[in-house]
Amino acid sequence: APEKRTSRACKWIVVLTHDATDVPTWLLDVKLDGDAGEATVLATAEAVSESKMSSAKVTSKSIHAVFELGENKFDFQGELAEDGAVYGNVLLDDGRCDPARLRATQAASLENLSNPTPTPGRDQLISAYRSNEPLNDLKAFCENNSTTPLVLPGYQATLAVSAAQGLDQAALSELAETYFAASTRWGERLGLMSRLNAAFVLTGVGKAPELTLGYLDYVEERLTPQTEPWKSRIETMRTQAHIVQAKEELQSDDVAVAEKGLKTLQNAAQESPFDPTIIYALAEYASKQGEVDKAIELYSKIEALPLLDRILQSDWQRKQQSHQPAGEALLELWEKAGRNEADLQAHLDRVQAENLEQWAHAQDPVELPAEGNRNVLCELFTGAECPPCVAADVAAEAIDVLYPHSRVFVLRYHQHIPAPSPLTNEDSEARFFYYEGQGTPTMVINGEKSAVNVGGVILNAQTVLKDLRPLVDKELAEKTPVAVSLSAKQEGETVNVSAEVTGLEDVAETLRLYVVLAESGVTFRAGNGLVHHEFVVRSIVNGVEGTSPADGKLKFTGKVNLVELQKRLSDYLLGFEEGQGVEFSAKPVDLTSLELVAFVQDSETQEVLQSNAAVIEGGLPKMDKKPDAKPTTDSTEDKKPAAGTADADKPKESAKPEEAKPESAKPESAKKEESKTESPARDEAKKDDAPKSETPEKKDSTES
Repeated sequence: APEKRTSRACKWIVVLTHDATDVPTWLLDVKLDGDAGEATVLATAEAVSESKMSSAKVTSKSIHAVFELGENKFDFQGELAEDGAVYGNVLLDDGRCDPARLRATQAASLENLSNPTPTPGRDQLISAYRSNEPLNDLKAFCENNSTTPLVLPGYQATLAVSAAQGLDQAALSELAETYFAASTRWGERLGLMSRLNAAFVLTGVGKAPELTLGYLDYVEERLTPQTEPWKSRIETMRTQAHIVQAKEELQSDDVAVAEKGLKTLQNAAQESPFDPTIIYALAEYASKQGEVDKAIELYSKIEALPLLDRILQSDWQRKQQSHQPAGEALLELWEKAGRNEADLQAHLDRVQAENLEQWAHAQDPVELPAEGNRNVLCELFTGAECPPCVAADVAAEAIDVLYPHSRVFVLRYHQHIPAPSPLTNEDSEARFFYYEGQGTPTMVINGEKSAVNVGGVILNAQTVLKDLRPLVDKELAEKTPVAVSLSAKQEGETVNVSAEVTGLEDVAETLRLYVVLAESGVTFRAGNGLVHHEFVVRSIVNGVEGTSPADGKLKFTGKVNLVELQKRLSDYLLGFEEGQGVEFSAKPVDLTSLELVAFVQDSETQEVLQSNAAVIEGGLPKMDKKPDAKPTTDSTEDKKPAAGTADADKPKESAKPEEAKPESAKPESAKKEESKTESPARDEAKKDDAPKSETPEKKDSTES
């Protein structure tokens, strides 16, 4: 053990703690002259070998040193404690603040001293949290480990468990104050961070909003330029605390108080239309007030929107709350209103379509750049059984609605990830392979894989859309001489296709022309909760390798026999069933609402130079059948997302796909024998379903 120090004059190893791991980073030589001194870096760990110390202020009892690594700064502040150890914290540019300490040493280098090690007490903390009596064991851990950085997450966990178990507000306040006192050992900034963490815990379990608001005000009043990044987090938690407060007010017998809570929640629902906890609170209140139709509308949203019911169930489980399932409440009100139970599922399908479209239209309108003629091809690799794909699919639908379809095209290539999907085909798999896809969802914009994390549940759709729009706008603003002409003419069951690339000074041998056939208005109840699927890729008409230049030109002329394509898609699914031991409950390959998208792409850089689209006026006659359920497998176990499935911000988390639904009109949560699986928690143009007959031969020709 290092000897006890009475001043900072010695050699010290800066140890950062993150995720219960101690990381030695810099070896400092601290010299003092009276009460002032200086610090120099003797050695750096390999992980920060390119770093440098840009400033240091040393006194006999404290040190403030700033280290720079590229564009990142590590701002360390530490104080010499009575036990001779130096406790402090390090603040990063993004606002992250972690415990840090100085460990005295006589070593002249970090050789054999820079390897990360478990933070002292890690195993004990994990054991306490997982014990049968976590509250008692967590309290004991905090009392016996006051000098380890893990006392801070220890108190945070203690507060969370106490709140979930119903500790009253006064007791929670007392426990939180103990937490704050323990954090002061690690410096003022971690003292403030402990209050943010306490606010996060309390809003997470839906308790003590008054305490939460007080902690947030305390921190906000003490923000500095360095801690300014905390402000957005404060605002988010303040909003959440007001929602928790409004839910409590809604239960009041005082009409004025209840109406105040109602107004707050209604405003919150406008800002967060997919938050199931808000929707449920409003539905419960409407039912209590005898507003049956309003309650049905609200409960229906929870049942209809992808995985909202599971998100809600998971939220209740985390908060150790018990409520009537939304589906059960909906069914009771449905019957009370005298509605036919057989009509319920169609109602829910309609509710999903309407709400997703309304959400898309509620977004800020698109302002197309005054100049720029480059169209945008968005290629979304998704899966019907992929819960983290929901945010990307919902955001993609909003892009379809917001942007002119003459300028932006969003193709969906379905994959068998994490489980078999009847919307997948050989060509969609080949395209995924072309981009060396690693998991779903993946978004590719004009041939470039988006750095934006598009994974998540429906609660993450708003963030995904917000992050994608600047990327789309940037492409739209670009100018290009390249144009793609495209025409499609249906004659019976055959579509004649013609596409040509023009405007190129030199047609490079690396260029390829692709013509993709996609289907919209596909109705299929997928395992991730989505029912309506747009622009599902059915075929790459001119082959997965595309068309190469010939005689200095890049063009394609060909035919697509829709009946033969329909058979090929069905045969693929039959072969997949036989080879993989699965059985699809439906094979939705109607090919009724079709469109062609043509684009020119550089096979070396994968850049898409230009794209265009043409509607096929016709398609095959629509079969008269109900939306289909998802596939079932030979296994009775829940299917779990594969390792290749992309996940999100946690807050973004993954979830298990639903099990196959029996043919029934009842919403899932109203079925007594259905197994409940945890789902992700939060960290967000209607098509004509009427049968269509073949139309007279028409030609649609466009050029961009």
